[in-house]
Amino acid sequence: MNLGIMRTALVAWLAGGMIVSTLAGDSGPELAIRFEDDAGARMAVVGFDRSEGRETFFQESPDLSGWRYLDRFWTAGGGGVEISLPMETAPRFFRVATFTEPVHEWVTAEAQTELAGYRIFHSAALGRPTSYHVSLPPAYASDDEREFPVLYWLHGSGAGILGVGPVSRFLRNAMDAGLIPQMILVFPNGLPNGMWCDSKDGSTPIESILMEDLIPHVDRTYRTLATRDGRLIEGFSMGGYGAGRLGLKHAEHFRGFSMFGAGPMQLDFLTTESVIVPLPKRQEIFEEVYGGDMDYYESLHPWRLAEQHADGLPDDFRIRVMVGTEDLMLANNRLFHAHLNDLEIRHEYRELEGIGHQPLQSLMAVGSGNWAFYREIFGGAE
Repeated sequence: MNLGIMRTALVAWLAGGMIVSTLAGDSGPELAIRFEDDAGARMAVVGFDRSEGRETFFQESPDLSGWRYLDRFWTAGGGGVEISLPMETAPRFFRVATFTEPVHEWVTAEAQTELAGYRIFHSAALGRPTSYHVSLPPAYASDDEREFPVLYWLHGSGAGILGVGPVSRFLRNAMDAGLIPQMILVFPNGLPNGMWCDSKDGSTPIESILMEDLIPHVDRTYRTLATRDGRLIEGFSMGGYGAGRLGLKHAEHFRGFSMFGAGPMQLDFLTTESVIVPLPKRQEIFEEVYGGDMDYYESLHPWRLAEQHADGLPDDFRIRVMVGTEDLMLANNRLFHAHLNDLEIRHEYRELEGIGHQPLQSLMAVGSGNWAFYREIFGGAE
């Protein structure tokens, strides 16, 4: 079931031209898409004829496999978004998908992939059902006595379900090739801007859902290696920030954590330097998640958690921090790397040459070192 998916359109950009595609249906909005040249840039404008809140995603990919989050907006009278592309971009296919969701979508749409199952379970911390996705390794069905380690992958801001398929495929290919141990992949629902923490007012207890409800649920439901030796937490962008803060705070539950393009890594959430999310959106998140309290935000930050837990981390605890040289998160990740060094916290740090704020490209850019990381953590855990 594709809960919340209203309409998908596929169009091809034609050099020097324009395409207008309009789709209408009984259950979906009218969707208009326009691609054109405008003052040296290719412009895509997406409009809707209804006033419901929408999540919009824009893809530029030769094989229609890689999504890029564009925007989230809620209007009273319809609206649209636009994006400019550089002229050197080769003609490719583009795809736009729209989702209708309440502000807090605890039960998401189902990810469009055969590699991960869609699950709903009741969270005691939340007091209602929430969803997650799980990808079982190839050997799970053939060896019914075997227990498997678990990688918890935390998504970035926006609709996290869009990364479930690509990340599952990337890691499944590595398992099939024998590059990494067979592992279960779990994709929790962190809300579009939940920040992987409990909000100050308690309305979005995402950390509690994950630590108190989801992990025990996964261990009860699947044949997991249900110890810290069998768990790794990893994520990108908001998910990298979440993996860092949860890994440091709950090191007794994980063998390590891995951060890709992590953010926010600055101690001032409302700074205008080295950030991606526009200030108005950060102000909204600051109020909704942190209650407008900078002290509360700082108390949850990996920077402060590293200070608090530096002397208590297990000797075999593994940490890695990865960020692209073209990523706006670079400067603050460099500072965090230096801070970990000052605290004498052993970790792996790497800047990925030529990579921007792109999750799958970041994973791929690590090369063979990526496989060595998983093997070191889980190689003896199966």
